[in-house]
Amino acid sequence: MRFSVLTAAGLIGAAVAAPAPGPAPLNFDDVIVVGEDGTHTVMKASEYDALERRAALPVAPAPALGDYGLVVSQPNVRRVTGNIFSGCTDSPTVDAFTSDSYSDQSYGNLAWVKGVIRLCNSTTYPVPYCIGQGEHK
Repeated sequence: MRFSVLTAAGLIGAAVAAPAPGPAPLNFDDVIVVGEDGTHTVMKASEYDALERRAALPVAPAPALGDYGLVVSQPNVRRVTGNIFSGCTDSPTVDAFTSDSYSDQSYGNLAWVKGVIRLCNSTTYPVPYCIGQGEHK
């Protein structure tokens, strides 16, 4: 009986002392969606594609008469960053790299990079950014 009580106490102590699980690694089909307020969500690529296929909100195709406008493209990008080690093990050189990849879409003879395309318009020129601070010149 004494051995089983000590064993149980040891198991409880080990369970309490065990480190908390870290964040789950991303899979190849995960998409990180960043909101306009800076929050982010991880979802599967198929879920993201389903969101893009749903009915779009009505958007004006052109600015109103007398307004200034421009088309803003925010392409979906998959960015991979890392380091490249080269040379001998006693004095290696480290070079950082960044790789961006994009997906394309097309309709008939029209082709574009997959992502958000929006109209940004204003009654004043230069047109201020639709999101963030600054202006388009």
